[in-house]
Amino acid sequence: MITDEEISKIYEWADKYGIKNKGKKESNRGNFGTKLWVTGIPKRKENLLDIENLRLCDGYDDKSIISEIPKELFKLPKLKFLDISDLTELTSLSNHANSLTGLIYHNINIDNAVLNNIEYLSIEAWYWGDRDNKQYAKLDDDFFMDVTFNHLKQLNLISLNNTKCFFKHAKKFPQLESLLIHRDDTLNEIPDTLSNLVNLEELDLYDTGITKLPPDIGKLKKLKYLNLSYCNNLLELPEEVGNLINLKELDIRDSGIKKLPNTLSNLVNLELYNGEPYLKFHQIKDQQSLTEKSMTDLDSTSNKKIFSTQKIGSIGFPHKNILLKGVPGTGKSRAIEKIITEKLELEGHEGHRENILRINIHSASSNADLMQGIGISSSGGQIEYKEKQGLILNIIEKATFHPEQPFVLIMEEIQENSLNELIGDLIYLIDENKRTKNIVADDEKYEYQELVERLIEQHPDAAYVKIPYLVDESTKYRKMIMPDNLYIFCTSNYRDDKKVIEDNLLRRFEVLEVYPKHDVVYVEYQDFFKKLNENILNVLKDEIHPDRFLIGHSNWIIKDENKDKIDKKQNFYRAFLKIVVEFKDVKEIEFDDFKKIAKDIALPNEATLTEWSTYKDLITEIQKKAGYDFLD
Repeated sequence: MITDEEISKIYEWADKYGIKNKGKKESNRGNFGTKLWVTGIPKRKENLLDIENLRLCDGYDDKSIISEIPKELFKLPKLKFLDISDLTELTSLSNHANSLTGLIYHNINIDNAVLNNIEYLSIEAWYWGDRDNKQYAKLDDDFFMDVTFNHLKQLNLISLNNTKCFFKHAKKFPQLESLLIHRDDTLNEIPDTLSNLVNLEELDLYDTGITKLPPDIGKLKKLKYLNLSYCNNLLELPEEVGNLINLKELDIRDSGIKKLPNTLSNLVNLELYNGEPYLKFHQIKDQQSLTEKSMTDLDSTSNKKIFSTQKIGSIGFPHKNILLKGVPGTGKSRAIEKIITEKLELEGHEGHRENILRINIHSASSNADLMQGIGISSSGGQIEYKEKQGLILNIIEKATFHPEQPFVLIMEEIQENSLNELIGDLIYLIDENKRTKNIVADDEKYEYQELVERLIEQHPDAAYVKIPYLVDESTKYRKMIMPDNLYIFCTSNYRDDKKVIEDNLLRRFEVLEVYPKHDVVYVEYQDFFKKLNENILNVLKDEIHPDRFLIGHSNWIIKDENKDKIDKKQNFYRAFLKIVVEFKDVKEIEFDDFKKIAKDIALPNEATLTEWSTYKDLITEIQKKAGYDFLD
C-alpha cells in the first residue's frame, strides 16, 4: 500500500524535472499489444493511483532531462508496464522496479532482480537513421549473466548490434513466446540454438542482415508468425520451413527471397502470406510467378521502367500541400478521402490504391524508413553496404514515371514526430515554386536517375536537391526532383507539449483548422451538441487555445440506414459517456468545470441524468442507462 508521504515524493520528483501530464493514448508500444498508455504524471491523485501503463519522456528544456526515477513510483498499486526508452540521461533502474510486468528501455543498467521477474522486455536504441552518422548500442554476453529470465514471454531487440549473442543463451528463455529483432545488419546468421526456444510462437526478424535460416527452424512446432520482410540478403528458405505445421502468417515482402520451397504446401494452417489471404499452393499452377509477384526490388534504379503516358484521374487540383488539424473526430481523414475521390478522381480506376501511400507517423518513425538508409551485410568475410530506398522516395519515383496521374502521400498524426527530421531534403522541394511542372512522358524506358537527369535538362529552371550515395566513396551525388503530380496531405491532432508543425514547414503547407460541425450530427442531437461546444469555449476560456477541448462530431452521427434500427436514447448515453471519460481521463478537467459545461444543457430524446456529485456517480448512472448490463 502506497502512503500519502510516498505519493508526495512522486509529485516532488515530477516538479523537480518538470514532468507534465501529456494525456492518455491507446498504443501498441513495445509491440506488447494495444494498451492505454499515460504519458507523464497526472495532477490528480486518483488518476495517479490508477496508472497501469506509464511512459516517461524528456521534455524540451534543461529542467526536464530526467536522470533518476524514485523508488516510490514502483509502489503505485496498478503500475505494470513502464516505457523509459526516451530518457536520454537515465543510466540505471534499481531493484525496486521488480514489480513490473513489462519494460521498454534503452541500453542502461537494469538490476537483475527486475530482469528475473519481467515478462515483457523491449530494448530499443535511441539511434535511428543513417548508419554512417550514428553510433549503435551493442548487445553483449554480460547482459545474460546471472539472470534467469524464467518468466520472460516476449523479448524485443530493436536497432541493437551483435544480437547474435542472444542465441548463445537461448536455453535461458524456456517461456519465451515472442522474439522480435529489428534493424540489426550485423545479424547475418541464426545458429541452430534457435530450436531451444521450444515455446516460441512469433519470430520477427524485420530488416536484419540474415543470409540464411537454420534447418532447425523446423523444430519450432508452436511457431505461428514468421516475419522476414526487408531481409535483403536472405535468398531462400530452408525446406524445413514446411515442418512449421502451426504457422498462420508468413511475411517475406521486400526480402531477397526469389523462390519458395515446395514444402510450403505442407503448411495447412497458413492464413496470411505477405499480409494477404493465403492461396493454397496446390491451387497454383505457377508457384514461381506467385513468388516473383510478391517481391519488389529495393534497388529500384537498376531496372528500366516505362515513362508512361497513361492518364488516370485528374491532376488539376491546385492545392499540393495541405495540413488538416483539429481535435479527434472532426473528419480530417474523411476530408482527404473526399479530395482523392472528387477532386483527384482516383476512385474507381483499377489499381488506383497503388497511387496512394498512407503513413501513420509515430515516435519511432525515422528518416531511414521514409527516405533512405543503409543496409549492412557480410559475405565471404567482407562487409557489404547496400542502399535502401524509403517509402516516400518510392512514391516520388512512381509519380515521376507517371506524370499524367495524381499520386498522394498521406501522413497521419504528424504531431507525433518532427516532420523536418522525417523528410529531410524533401522540405525544400515540396514548395509550390520548386516542383517540376509540365512533365511530358514518351512511353520509353529509363532508369530513374537517367530520367531525372533528362527532366532537369528539359527544364533548366527545375529545382532539385543532391542526395549522396551513402555507400559510394566517390563525391558523386544523385539528384531528386518533386513532380507536380504528387500531393502531400497531412493530419494532426492537438499536442500540449510541442509544436504541431515547424516554422519552416508552415509556409509550405496550407494549414486548415477542422472544427466540429453540429449540422452533420443526428438531428435530435444537434441542439445539445452545439450548446455543449459553446459551453466548453465559455467555461474554459482562460485556458490556452480552448478550442483544443472541443468535441468532435463523429460519435454523434447516425447513418440514414441505421436510424430505424437503433435505440436513440441509448445511443446518446453511449456517445455522452465517451465525452465524460475523455474529460476525466484524457483532458483531466476538474469535475466542477465539467459540471458547469454540461449540467444545464437540455438532453435529447427525453434522456435524464441526476447524479452530478462526482465523475464516479455520473459515469455509473450513464453506464446503466447505456445498456451495459453485463457490468452488473
